[in-house]
Amino acid sequence: MGAPPWKNHAVDLADGMSAAFERAAGATDAVFEREVHIGDHAVRLQFAAPALAARLWPAFAAFARSSTTPDLTISCWDRSATGVEPPPAPFSLTEFLPNGAVRGHIDDRVRVAQDAVMRMVTVYDRERRHAWVCVGDHSLIPLWVDRAPFRTILRWWADDSELAPMHASAVAVDGDGVLVTGASGSGKSTTCLACVAAGWSFIADDFCMVTTGSDPMVHPVYGLAKLEPDALVRLPSLAEHVVDPSAEQLVLDPGANISRGARLRAVLIPQLGSTTKTSVIPISAQEVFRELVPGSVLEGIGAGTQTLGTLAALLRRVPCARLDLGSDLDGVVAALRVVISGQS
Repeated sequence: MGAPPWKNHAVDLADGMSAAFERAAGATDAVFEREVHIGDHAVRLQFAAPALAARLWPAFAAFARSSTTPDLTISCWDRSATGVEPPPAPFSLTEFLPNGAVRGHIDDRVRVAQDAVMRMVTVYDRERRHAWVCVGDHSLIPLWVDRAPFRTILRWWADDSELAPMHASAVAVDGDGVLVTGASGSGKSTTCLACVAAGWSFIADDFCMVTTGSDPMVHPVYGLAKLEPDALVRLPSLAEHVVDPSAEQLVLDPGANISRGARLRAVLIPQLGSTTKTSVIPISAQEVFRELVPGSVLEGIGAGTQTLGTLAALLRRVPCARLDLGSDLDGVVAALRVVISGQS
């Protein structure tokens, strides 16, 4: 019977995005191309617009490495800078879902998403392991994207690559790491930044990848972190790592104090306590699973088939605990060190 017509249209859209990127590359002086590693996987990034590269590349720069055969290629261009429009979408407006995904193109060969606010079209061909992104104008991209570009693509690709994307922060000491997950305002960023200020290695702020197996690992994706102004008051030593103190949003660059990956020793859910002392309370894997699924899976515009299984397997292998945060940040760091040592 052959493939349904809409599936053929999606492949045509991927072909059209590929051709449009080549035209955009020809319309600019040079294509900025670099490769990074996420775990054992190589990702090639191509930008057909210098201003776009200047905004989005720094988030990956700490993990630059050369590779002859990438596992994923992301080709990106700016239509305002190159004059190249993306191909017309073979879908009606009624097929776009509220999260930007396209009905019928969520878990098939070609995945498609559109962000009307950023005027951004994203297409990922799972068979070719190639994604294309067209933005309307780099100056209209929100600042938070600079710290975490291409999250939708990386979530989709992870589902095909034995990686699981996690909505969590992570830090490490002596090669052993912890995931810290939880809702906004729960204290996960403060917990991890307190550890970084104490000399621990930074892995991730809000987004990372994990692999399971006999020795689960947590892998960084981005090398930058958001820094709330009040964090500098409590952790003044972090000021030397702020990229631009005058920026609207403060961004932390840990520099040499960054990890390329660590053995995962625990998954923690912080909550703000009412005492000075920090305490660690063991909890079930099911409780952490309920906390991680909304941000790590449901938020991912179609990611999840492989991720759910990887997440469940991970939580069966590592200890899980609730971190009742005290006001003494040195005590927070000491509590995490006990967790990593396996003595909690």
